[in-house]
Amino acid sequence: LHLARRTHTPQRETITLRELIDRIWGDLSEAGNSRTSLDNRLADDASVFADPLLLELILRNAFANARRHANGAELRIDFDQHQLLIEDFASGDAIFSQPEGVEEEGAGLGLAILHRACAVLGWSCQITTLPTGTRLALRIS
Repeated sequence: LHLARRTHTPQRETITLRELIDRIWGDLSEAGNSRTSLDNRLADDASVFADPLLLELILRNAFANARRHANGAELRIDFDQHQLLIEDFASGDAIFSQPEGVEEEGAGLGLAILHRACAVLGWSCQITTLPTGTRLALRIS
């Protein structure tokens, strides 16, 4: 709600990415049935300086979208000091965009939340459709 009202002030701290990603993926795996697998290529010490609530919101929305729309694909996560890459392979679908002609309630809402949370952190978010799937690049500043 604070995010929508633009009243959230980020409280930044150093966050270990691998640990957070594994926890969120595990939560989502317990909550739903999906054949999507995660290839977490992050080093154990990979970290960012960010608001933990916003970062979890971003990752949870991205992963939930991938699990819902790329069932059976491999989701690969890579990181360097300036960007976090989330890519799906073998789905052929654009997992980070609303499909054309879909007007169901809530369609695309998770992506809008993801973009807004990135903006609050001062990050940019770029979605690229690839021949093998989709890439979500979070540029960290």
